[in-house]
Amino acid sequence: MWRILLEKNREEFLQFIDAMSDAVFVMKVEDEDFTYAAVNKAGIRLAGFPNDIFGKTLAEAVPPDAAAILYSEYRGLVYQQKPSRFEFHSEARGTYEESLLTPIMDDNGRVNYIITVTRDITERKKVEKKQELAEQKFASLVTLNTAGVFEMDEAGHVIQVNAAMENLTGYSEADLVNDGIRGFFIEGAEELFAGQVLQQSGEWHVTGLRCDGEVRECHLKTVPIIVDEELFGAFGVVEDVTQDRELLRAIKQSEERYSRLIEESPDAMLIHCGGYIEFANQAAANLLDAPNKEWLFGKSVYDFHRFDERAPLERKLCDIVNGETDRSFEEETVVTASGRNIEVEVGKVRVDYKGKEGIHSTIRDVSKRKQMENALKESEEKYRLIAEHSTDLIQLADTEGVLSYVSPSHEKILRTNERELNETAVFALIDDDCRELFYQLFKKALQTGAGEALEVKMLHPEKQWIWVYTDLLPIRGEDDRVEQMLIVGEDITKRKEHEAKIHHMAFHDGLTGLANRELLKSELKKTAENSSGFTLMYIDCDDFKSVNDEKGHAAGDDYLVTVANRLEQTVRNEDLVARIGGDEFVILIRGLTDQQQIDDIARRIAKSMETPWVYEGETETISISIGIAVSFGEHDHGDVLRRADSAMYQAKKQKIEGCRFVDGAET
Repeated sequence: MWRILLEKNREEFLQFIDAMSDAVFVMKVEDEDFTYAAVNKAGIRLAGFPNDIFGKTLAEAVPPDAAAILYSEYRGLVYQQKPSRFEFHSEARGTYEESLLTPIMDDNGRVNYIITVTRDITERKKVEKKQELAEQKFASLVTLNTAGVFEMDEAGHVIQVNAAMENLTGYSEADLVNDGIRGFFIEGAEELFAGQVLQQSGEWHVTGLRCDGEVRECHLKTVPIIVDEELFGAFGVVEDVTQDRELLRAIKQSEERYSRLIEESPDAMLIHCGGYIEFANQAAANLLDAPNKEWLFGKSVYDFHRFDERAPLERKLCDIVNGETDRSFEEETVVTASGRNIEVEVGKVRVDYKGKEGIHSTIRDVSKRKQMENALKESEEKYRLIAEHSTDLIQLADTEGVLSYVSPSHEKILRTNERELNETAVFALIDDDCRELFYQLFKKALQTGAGEALEVKMLHPEKQWIWVYTDLLPIRGEDDRVEQMLIVGEDITKRKEHEAKIHHMAFHDGLTGLANRELLKSELKKTAENSSGFTLMYIDCDDFKSVNDEKGHAAGDDYLVTVANRLEQTVRNEDLVARIGGDEFVILIRGLTDQQQIDDIARRIAKSMETPWVYEGETETISISIGIAVSFGEHDHGDVLRRADSAMYQAKKQKIEGCRFVDGAET
């Protein structure tokens, strides 16, 4: 097809590829080298070629490094004789490019042309890089965090946990996912798993029972995962506070042990009465940038808070002194002696200190954890922005093909939205013609862990289906097994329509729309190989030359179109009408060799021409000559065509009205 267009309709071919936005390079294969046969305007701009590029070899036109890559790809294509695809990074242009190589075969089955379609995929590469970076950040934030981290879906089922969570509980991830984690939280987490608090952040003091029977007291904080005001679940961060809780209880139980225990605590601890600090451990001095712990004695606790936070803090302290003792750790911001702002969690409990009512505050620096939480949110947001602003179709499916995420681009491209597609099997989106191949490559990617790519037809409510170039990208879990499949699709419908148009142009007559000589030869060969018999009618217009000379080419074209339309309307649907040049037509009648039936068809054709041809108010009769040859399988198709041609010239020469069979029988 491409070869025919390039060699016989070069100008039309060049106009067509110049209209394409992608760069197109046509290489001629000569003596194991490759010369430029055609390059469209986009290709000239992309490669920076001069106008006299045509006829130059690859080595003459391209820098050595790039030429070495292209020689390797082209020679591999000549050897494999099938389309291939590769990506190339041009350091000179600072771009990433993707090229699709298509071999064009000659009649002997050898590759004599290579068509390369190249597009700039720099932006796509940037998106992929950002996505990879976001995923790596997310993985490091969760995996390397010393606190236990787990992720829940919107129903409160745990999806995944990090290694620290496994260490804290003594259970494996497989034991904790879904509802397994409830076996660890034996007290304090009922509200969380009832699904009533996922819409906002929450904090709890919970009691956990490890796999080995050891009881642990923990501080649990949840952060909801909300995208576009829709809840997708929550992250939970669990810290083992058993030591802290035991310490607080010990303080309440024994005044004598009080000072020693808090002094040895790694957490900052203060005792303040009436708002003034009367005791501090060394950890508190370190946290508040004090020169020593004694320096803090007598200082107001309000001095270590911003002015706008002092009144709310005073109310909280009064509540605790008045008996509100069961308070969880709360987040605060303290201002150190050096002026630094530090994010902390503070647990407060009422105590008696030296005969006075006071408050014991345990202060834990959570700046790093807050940075992690903020980075986690930022990473998730970046990941969401990448996916939701992509023009490609992005899907995330489990190993059974069930979708858990689809990008907003589905609404624009497939006229469906994320809510409709979630929990749907991706295979249901594929047209029947492509579904089995898609399924097989999906399973192959799961088994090998290597990506796969294919072109499929995806269902569309308005267009019935669209063409999509699809990448299947397996995602591995911590145990290196494939757990999910990332599916990225690009709408290539317009490209496929261009290819179909090129195919039609290569095998059909540009004036009449009938099959051309090349298509006739191909169909004739197939019919001769697969049929026990067929008939050819060779038709010539007797008066065409005079019409063309006297009325002009426009009239001649209209005359030929009229003849073509009448021929197509006369024959059967399974027959083929072709214009093979000038005013000559050939009809391939498949599976019919009976002379009487053929005679009936010929008479219908002749009768269809009796209606006068009207052009610009003038009428003319249409006269044709028909030669007929029948094959019962004993002749090659080329011989049958020559005999039909000969019969037609006999009919024209003898002025026979109608047609002539090759054996001389007239009708």
